Amino acid sequence: MFTILTVSYSFGGEEIITKIEIEGNRRIESDAISSVIRSRTGDYLSPELVSKDIKNIFKMGYFSNVKADYSTGELGPVIKFIVEERPFIASVRFEGAVEVEEKALQDAVTVRPYTIFNREKVQESEKKIEELYAEKGFFLSDVSSRLNVENDETILTFDVREGKKVKIRKINLLGNKKIGDKELLKLMGTSEGGFFSWLTSSGKFEEETLQKDVDLLRAFYYNKGFVQIKIDEPKVFMSPDKKWLYVTIRIEEGEQFNVGRIDFAGDLAKEPEGVDSIKALLKTKEGELFSRDDLRMDIMALTDRFGDKGFAFANVSPDTKIDVEKRIVDITFHSDKGAPVHIGKIHISGNTKTRDKVIRREMKVDEGDLYDGSAIRRSRQKIFNLSYFKDVNLSTSPVTGDDKMDINIEIEEGPTGTLSMGAGYSSVDGLVGMLQVSQGNLFGKGQKLSLNAEVGGESSNYSLSYTEPYLFDSKIMAGFDIFNNNRDYRDYSTSRVGWGLRTGWPVSEYGRASLSYSYKDVEIKNVSDSLASYYLDYTDTTTSSVSASWRRDTRDNYLNPSKGSDNSLDIEYAWDFLGGDNHFYKTVYNSSWYFSAFSDSTIMLHGRIGYAEGLKGQHLHPDEKFYLGGINTLRGFGNRSVGPEENGYVVGGNKVILFNAEYIFNISKEAGFKGLFFFDAGNAYARDESYDPGDLRKSAGYGFRWYSPMGPLRLEWGKVLDPKPGETKDRWEFSIGTFF
Repeated sequence: MFTILTVSYSFGGEEIITKIEIEGNRRIESDAISSVIRSRTGDYLSPELVSKDIKNIFKMGYFSNVKADYSTGELGPVIKFIVEERPFIASVRFEGAVEVEEKALQDAVTVRPYTIFNREKVQESEKKIEELYAEKGFFLSDVSSRLNVENDETILTFDVREGKKVKIRKINLLGNKKIGDKELLKLMGTSEGGFFSWLTSSGKFEEETLQKDVDLLRAFYYNKGFVQIKIDEPKVFMSPDKKWLYVTIRIEEGEQFNVGRIDFAGDLAKEPEGVDSIKALLKTKEGELFSRDDLRMDIMALTDRFGDKGFAFANVSPDTKIDVEKRIVDITFHSDKGAPVHIGKIHISGNTKTRDKVIRREMKVDEGDLYDGSAIRRSRQKIFNLSYFKDVNLSTSPVTGDDKMDINIEIEEGPTGTLSMGAGYSSVDGLVGMLQVSQGNLFGKGQKLSLNAEVGGESSNYSLSYTEPYLFDSKIMAGFDIFNNNRDYRDYSTSRVGWGLRTGWPVSEYGRASLSYSYKDVEIKNVSDSLASYYLDYTDTTTSSVSASWRRDTRDNYLNPSKGSDNSLDIEYAWDFLGGDNHFYKTVYNSSWYFSAFSDSTIMLHGRIGYAEGLKGQHLHPDEKFYLGGINTLRGFGNRSVGPEENGYVVGGNKVILFNAEYIFNISKEAGFKGLFFFDAGNAYARDESYDPGDLRKSAGYGFRWYSPMGPLRLEWGKVLDPKPGETKDRWEFSIGTFF
């Protein structure tokens, strides 16, 4: 409020103001107040002008009350402006808020700490909080505010009474004749409440989600050929007892349209491959239902086609013509490929440890090359798959005045060296103590050095490995391994001590070939009496072998793939090189395929087939035979419990066949926590047996996986589908390590 100056003094003559004073202000400077006062010392006193001055001071917004007093000083009239400052808000608090996070409330209100109290803004903030709660389904919420002083500071507190959340009782879809309610409701994030609504999120109302649902429905119809689809804004009604919400969505479907004629204009029409070859690239096909998603993907495919040939600024736009009578949509792709573009500079930033050349050698394009969109995307994938970085952001920027495009690679370094000690439990190895010292990016040069020690109730493993991925800056990989592995089985124990050399080189974009040499001393001991004769000739032998491998890996992510495949062929040949006792050859082929499924899930199919045979008249060494069972082969079966038997004991086979199928889905994508269902089938066969797909042992089950900082963790339960007498029918298994 403000008070108008009233003067009882009679202005018999014109009085001159001799002094102007300001009183009551503590935070607002007097000069700031004086700047809006028009009355001046030496001017004639004017009650009208003083009244305007009071209004001007009040309009500053800092004061709850302004008034002016008149007095007579020694020299004449004195005007004193007396102000009462509004409270200065030191902090803003929220009490009673449970269902909405404080950050969301802070973003909603217009009142901020360290500002002058403003009643209008406070009331506006109260309303915004209530609107925020209404968006979350709390239509009965009530918000008030209060001021209190703590330690000489004024605190503004919003008191929130959330009330009971009102859930959706019924979603009414009106006008949909060709697509049923059930199919449409499945698409929506908004759902009807039921008996278990208190436990689940069903019936939850959020305005933002409902708006997204309308977009989802509209997109669904567009992709089914309903190009004239119209969906009104949803109407939300509350029941008279304020316990339930009713949502009504009105739909006007129209007719379904097929694709008519597909034509090309501009540079696409001039392509030497011809129109038919271009049409083969399209998902949109003449005569099939029109789909907006397919059309959008076709635009990207055609644009990428130009981009892969150096035309980075190509423009492809579709012109659609609807024929209502024929119910078709004719499409003409207009195109302008622009001028060819070359790669300018490649800028790398954020790599504080990794040397530039480690990143550059993964690039599929170089400075001066013709622009290639697919190669640039592949470069980003190759850099990320080094596993040195948390994130790799690869972007392009045109060079002004030049037909060039710079590439900007922004790196976020991740930990590549570890020194870890710990303990774990594996259903295969029992309790395991672990020590690992490793550096996956030694000296920032991309070299890998690892020292591992694992000691468990059933096994002990020690190894030292070194890998140089680019020997002498070539594309040749080289490395060595030293190992000492010991494992106890039910009826015997094995010990393997040895070393190995390996090298590899790329043979195609996704393929690699490799050669390796391995020498190991293999000892079989602690053999049970029932198998003593079987292992008599293998108690202490040496294996000297050469292996050749081929691998083609197109997975989008090595650790957590969602699409692509991984195929490998390994051939090992053991002879009397450097004094080897064991003579055999072994061939194993593995194939894994990954397919993206709905809701960001993945289908994995894996197969393995292997064959081994002794040479120089020898039988195959037991340590080189094939065994199945356990978390890495046939889940639900005991470790190495499937294969040819002798005297009731599994002694391994020289042939193996294995199939694994998994459906993997996200439980918490942010935490890297997944669930899965699986089916396994396989068997190992003796030398005098043939592969028999009709004699496969089978299991099925479910499990959980966590891509943790220490590596992939697996917890899986398998049930044997064809148990033999006395065989365990199911089991839980746990391990730390890689997947198939």
